[in-house]
Amino acid sequence: MTGWQFRVDRGGTFTDIVARRPDGRLLTHKLPSDNPTRYRDAAVTGIRDLLARASDGTTVANAPRIPVHLGSMGTSVKEVIARRGDAMRPGDTYAVNDPYHGGTHLPDVTVITPVFDRPGEQGTPGERILFHVASRGHHAEIGGIAPGSMPANSRTIDEEGILFDNWLLVEEGRFREAETRRLLTDAPYPSRNPDTNLADLRAQIAANQKGDDEAARMIDNFGLDVVQAYMKHVQDNAEESVRRVIDVLEDGEFTYQTDSGAVIDVRVTVDGAARSATVDFTGTSPQLATDFYAPFAVVNAAVLYVFRTLVDDDIPLNDGCLRPLRIIVPPGSLLAPEPPAAVVAGNVETSQAITGALYANPEVLEWRLPVLLEEFAVRRGSGGAGRWRGGDGSAPHPLPRADDGVDPGPAPQGPAVRHGERCPGRARCGQRGARGRHRPGTRRQRLGRAGPR
Repeated sequence: MTGWQFRVDRGGTFTDIVARRPDGRLLTHKLPSDNPTRYRDAAVTGIRDLLARASDGTTVANAPRIPVHLGSMGTSVKEVIARRGDAMRPGDTYAVNDPYHGGTHLPDVTVITPVFDRPGEQGTPGERILFHVASRGHHAEIGGIAPGSMPANSRTIDEEGILFDNWLLVEEGRFREAETRRLLTDAPYPSRNPDTNLADLRAQIAANQKGDDEAARMIDNFGLDVVQAYMKHVQDNAEESVRRVIDVLEDGEFTYQTDSGAVIDVRVTVDGAARSATVDFTGTSPQLATDFYAPFAVVNAAVLYVFRTLVDDDIPLNDGCLRPLRIIVPPGSLLAPEPPAAVVAGNVETSQAITGALYANPEVLEWRLPVLLEEFAVRRGSGGAGRWRGGDGSAPHPLPRADDGVDPGPAPQGPAVRHGERCPGRARCGQRGARGRHRPGTRRQRLGRAGPR
């Protein structure tokens, strides 16, 4: 930043930033002052939001919503970089959904575009890749044995739809529409709506072009060296934030049993001297004949999400969070399936089981708040009776805890109640589920009115 000067005007509605470059040129940037869902400090956010990816495929900034859906995009980008290498050219764009090569499940198609440096003074084309921009969309139909491409009984990946395995989608600026249509239709279980697939892919290509344009504008305004310095800072800051979390962690292990009987075993081992941790899933159930397998991209995203939630600071979701972590997954297991295993449910179901194995709500609640969770149990019978019973809700019982002699105040009321006024719905002759409610006092006190615990 040597030679740069900045002036920030924090207004009630907008924050204006005026910068003087080392060459004396003035630049300006304006954004809303108050946008708590996106950032805390408007003055430092513009560069973060405009940039998508670094040239090595590590995520610099990612939307915080849908963590497994978006948190796995970096794995897809790295796969394209590893397999394409120097063969990428300006104007090329790639599509990935293959769960064995960087994807998650087939409906989630990632479109990846390398961002090259701009043409030289003599009009020579750019040859150096600076960044990659990527967009991911869940396609409503991608083929397979069931409409909507989310079959409940698939056993092989072909039964789930079309694979985009490092697919060249745009070649030097030409959308390979005919070739992509053949890919979508010439398959054992083709797409039922290839026209919509092609339209969605065009939208993703356009989104990437917007990212390319904004990255170029940012470089023009601030200079490549400043942009890359900020990129490095964003990831370095995320790394240090996770290391501070690791500083207060202890070794732990947990076994999570799924409805199918398969288990996820995880052991977290902390290296205090290195300020790092190993997340080892050895002992997880082997590959079976289901579609609940989670490929590594999903496992990686789930681990990233869990450790990001333990950071108190407002940082963007990015691969810097993973630098202090070593992830071990046994091959041929529920979390590292081998082809041609089906994976459609792993992205939506097994991903939640992974996060549940890494932390349970009680531990996180006690970490973040001065409470002791006396019990966190299933509220039996609350789901509604019928031929097919509804899923039961949960019953947390938090108690106030005094930390360092500070009065914690009255007993907390627990999480916000859903269906507090109206019972959950029903179908046909089934009974409605139970209403949510707050119940003051501890479970021991309440049961004490009726008898011993």
